[in-house]
Amino acid sequence: KFGTDTAAANALDDYEQGTFTPSLTDGTTSVSLGTQYYEKVGRLVSIYISAYNQDFSSLSTTGNLQITGLPFTVAVSAPCAFASNSPNGKILAVHPGGTATYIWITDAGAVDYSHGTKATIGLGTGNASVRGQFNYLA
Repeated sequence: KFGTDTAAANALDDYEQGTFTPSLTDGTTSVSLGTQYYEKVGRLVSIYISAYNQDFSSLSTTGNLQITGLPFTVAVSAPCAFASNSPNGKILAVHPGGTATYIWITDAGAVDYSHGTKATIGLGTGNASVRGQFNYLA
C-alpha cells in the first residue's frame, strides 16, 4: 500500500523474481542461453538475458529465430526493442508470441517486423553474444 492508504486494491500483492533457462531456437535446433533472470510485478514481466560468447554454429541460417522458455505465458503480443551484441552490433526487435512462452526475433530495421534468421540478424556462423532486457505482460 502507498503512504497511509489502506485500500486492499492498492496493495502490491504480486511480486516475484527468479531465474529461468531460455534457449535460442531456429525451429529445429536449440541452443541454451544458460541461467537468466526475471522480475514480475503484477502482470509486468521483465526478463534479463546476458548470454556471452555462445556457439550458435548449429543453428540454421534460414530458420526463424525465437527465444523460448519465458518464465510466464505472454498475454499481449506487441513488438519492442531488445539489445544484442551480434558480430555486426545490430539492434534487434522482439515480438512475443501471443499466449505463448517465446518471443520472435527480428532486425529492428525490418519495416514489416518479419521474423529474423541467423543470417538476417547478423549472428554469423560461430560464437556470438545475445544480451538485453525485455518487458511483456503475462
